[in-house]
Amino acid sequence: MNPDGSGLTQLTFSGDNAWPRWSADGSKIVFQNFPTYAIWIMNADGSGQTQVTHPPASFFNFNPAFSPDGSKIVFRNVSGPNGHIWVTNVDGTNQKPLTTGTVDDYSPVWSPDGLKIVFVRDTPLRHIFVMNPDGSVQTDISKDLNAQDTYPEWSPDGRMIAFQRSPGFAIWVMNVDGSGRKQLSNPAGRIDEDPAWSPDGTKIAFARLIDSIWVMNADGSNPIDITNSANDFAPNWQPLFANPVGGVVMPTSKLEIVAPFAALTGLVVAVSAVVAVKKRRD
Repeated sequence: MNPDGSGLTQLTFSGDNAWPRWSADGSKIVFQNFPTYAIWIMNADGSGQTQVTHPPASFFNFNPAFSPDGSKIVFRNVSGPNGHIWVTNVDGTNQKPLTTGTVDDYSPVWSPDGLKIVFVRDTPLRHIFVMNPDGSVQTDISKDLNAQDTYPEWSPDGRMIAFQRSPGFAIWVMNVDGSGRKQLSNPAGRIDEDPAWSPDGTKIAFARLIDSIWVMNADGSNPIDITNSANDFAPNWQPLFANPVGGVVMPTSKLEIVAPFAALTGLVVAVSAVVAVKKRRD
């Protein structure tokens, strides 16, 4: 859809698909699929849907995100009680773990410069960590024993991270070292999550549960409901792309969201907040 909520276009028509993320050039979308429990990619218009990972029975792949150069995908691989962060080539080859152990890791996202990966770890509190792309130097940047931080998202310039903090279930921002934490949204008894920066860094889209997609200025001002439709979540802003005419870099005008097919056809869908939150984490 467009950033004002217009032009809503359905891209997938089969299975249960979630967690869409754009490639850095805005030409591809990576997403997780049920019932294959695998990572898939497709073109920006929904064509060319291709399965990337083929997890064996009892393995589940979630939370995919492209590397900045588009050659790799980082994702969450679940087998048993915990999930860990894995990486694969975009064609599904050379899959390997970046994190191990007895704690649960999820929601990995590559930094714009490709030098770091941010992710969430249950410590048992949910904290945001950063690490090198090879899995080394895993560092807790939440550093708060009284709060839980989830849904990290890099700013386009790589200098800040937007995230959800609870208690409060609001959208916050912080510097990449964990300093300068600031609350942006006021969910007023609801749940704000899934922050996504606009390409120029001036706005942040987010999901307000159980409700719709909102957009606010990067300082938290002027929040606006742009979908007004129950159970939309996981917005992700299409990045800057190179204009083939003259090679000029231009901002795009699309937001990728998850919306249930039944809602798009006008049917009433009653889904509890607990179920919705669990699906987003998985």
